[in-house]
Amino acid sequence: MATLEEAKAELARRNALKAAQAGTALQGEARPSRPGIIEVEIAGGRIFEFPEGTDKATMSAAIQKRLALEEEARAVIARNMTPEEARVRAAARRRRLELEAQAQGAPKEPESSQLGAAVSSLGNGLSFGFMDNLAGALAVPLGGSTDEEGNVSMFDYSTPMAERYGSTVDRIRAQRDEYREDHPWTTIGGDIVGGTATSAAALPVRVGGGLMSAIANMGKVGAAEGAVVGVGNADGRDVLSEGLWGALMGGALGGAAPVAAKGLNAAGRAVVDPVAGMTNGLLGRASAARAARPVARAVERSGMSVDDIERSLADAARDGQSDFVLADALGHSGQRALAGVARQPGQGRTEVANLLEARQRAQGDRMGEFVNDALGVPDTAAQRRASMEASRSRRGNIAYEQARQSARPVNLNGALATIDKTLRRDPILGDSALSQGPLGNRLKALRDRMEKGGEQLIDFNTVMDIRTDLRRQMERNGDVASDLRPLYDQLTAALEASSGRFASANAAYRRSSSAIDAIDTGRAAGQSRTRVADVVPQYQNAPAPEQAAQRSGYGSFMLEGIENARPNINKADPFTTPRHRGLMEAMAADPAQWNRRLARETDMFETRRAALGGSQTADNIADGIDMDNAGIFAALAQNRLGEAIAQVARKGAAAASGMNEETRTLIARTLMSRDAQGALAPLLAEVRKDAQAARNIEAFLRHAGYATADQSK
Repeated sequence: MATLEEAKAELARRNALKAAQAGTALQGEARPSRPGIIEVEIAGGRIFEFPEGTDKATMSAAIQKRLALEEEARAVIARNMTPEEARVRAAARRRRLELEAQAQGAPKEPESSQLGAAVSSLGNGLSFGFMDNLAGALAVPLGGSTDEEGNVSMFDYSTPMAERYGSTVDRIRAQRDEYREDHPWTTIGGDIVGGTATSAAALPVRVGGGLMSAIANMGKVGAAEGAVVGVGNADGRDVLSEGLWGALMGGALGGAAPVAAKGLNAAGRAVVDPVAGMTNGLLGRASAARAARPVARAVERSGMSVDDIERSLADAARDGQSDFVLADALGHSGQRALAGVARQPGQGRTEVANLLEARQRAQGDRMGEFVNDALGVPDTAAQRRASMEASRSRRGNIAYEQARQSARPVNLNGALATIDKTLRRDPILGDSALSQGPLGNRLKALRDRMEKGGEQLIDFNTVMDIRTDLRRQMERNGDVASDLRPLYDQLTAALEASSGRFASANAAYRRSSSAIDAIDTGRAAGQSRTRVADVVPQYQNAPAPEQAAQRSGYGSFMLEGIENARPNINKADPFTTPRHRGLMEAMAADPAQWNRRLARETDMFETRRAALGGSQTADNIADGIDMDNAGIFAALAQNRLGEAIAQVARKGAAAASGMNEETRTLIARTLMSRDAQGALAPLLAEVRKDAQAARNIEAFLRHAGYATADQSK
């Protein structure tokens, strides 16, 4: 440490240098020193020796040159010093200046200003400790350089770029050391404010995620931030170790800051919420900030973004489910949030109940439309059957008439042989006993019509009429239909052999009949006695008309189930089984849309069940609370003081927490909205404000730790 005497000597040296540079270094005349040598004294008391006879001008020039060389040597030494040596030298210089001031009789005062300390530390915080490096980089193109005394010159390109950079960095660091020593609290405060501003501007606002997620995420952010700050404030110390230390400190501070910020936020709410709640209660207005919290929690727990919710509502509207609201889109978290409002008295509860009940009453109509859309069945199975049978008759009449006109004589040998075989008739022995029964009588009557007196009937129209009568008998008497089927087939074969157009007409008739029969096949597909593994391949391999008929039958089965369902059950639920999912996967025009609609209907039903279903206890309690105003006076009138106090306390607590009736109604309307952006934007803006405040508090706490640690180094 320099002494007062050393300070006086240094002051004299500097004065001598200034005098020598001005050409007035010599004080008095030269005097003999020893033989052949004279000496002269310069300002500050320093003595130089010269050969005897040297004139005054020569001595003055030599002294000036010597002092200049000494100053240049000092500058070289300063440039080659390590940052640590430079700080020591700067500290010694500050001490020397203080002692010089004492030597001149001036009181001790800090050389640096508090305003300068504030500006310097603010810039250092804003740059995360890289202000000296930035200033050095700027000095390179601007020709900035700094001499030993700290004097700055600009646009001086006589020194190398590395020297300009280094001298500027050293000057800024030395100046910062002065500020730390002279104005420690100002320096710490500037670092905190500057660093907080940069972090708050650079880091995104964190909405949701929970405390543990915040601790993990901000621990990582703090580690990265701390490493940068540590490197920036290394100021000549080992960059790697300072960066590592900063990362460790930042990670610890980053993980702890969310906990501290949450505590500070809770403390603030404990003060603000009661005041705001009472004020809003008196004014009868909703608190957007208070309403935002449960809605934001529901959004957070759903794992969806506002854009995700908006897309979900838009998709529902496109699929014909415009009653699908925000609470439905959020899933379980939205349903529970809506239930919390619906279980409380007030306008919000009424609006929720009205919407959900009306929506449930319309579920059957919606499901009917969805079935028609999916299967393409605008009519019922009965209507489809009547239409198909009428069409079959019209086309059949035309085709069979054409067959009659082009017919040749009919050969009934095959039909007659079939009757004889059935009756076991022997040409010699005659008929068997079978001919005496009902079936035998029918067959004998038919045979008599086809052959009389040994002559066969060959008229096409008459044979066709016999075939028609036989078919009607088979339809009316199912017991004998199988016995009469061989004869019917023989008559058909005889007619087809007689007329080629009859064969075509008959084939068309069979196809139409198969399509009509497919209605019953589709209807049976929905019943548990059929196997999906059998029904689906059968449907896929059927011709298009039969597929349409099967869809009609299956659709009628579904519609009957929807129409016959009790009012308060989920009418979509029966169709969520593997059986119906498999059938609709094969039959529906858009299976994905059908499944989306089913899922939404289930979500909508669950929303209603969560909000309005279950025990009536909560509703009874809500009704009771709704009557509190009258109940308070009734309790007082009946001398039930405890009950009156409890009712007043309950209302006071609700008002103090900000959850007044208007706020609950705002929450209900938000959750029942179909416009995610419009409904959520005002409330999420309030949540964002809280998140921004938390981010700023966390950044402040981290940088307070960095600045305090840096000041102690």
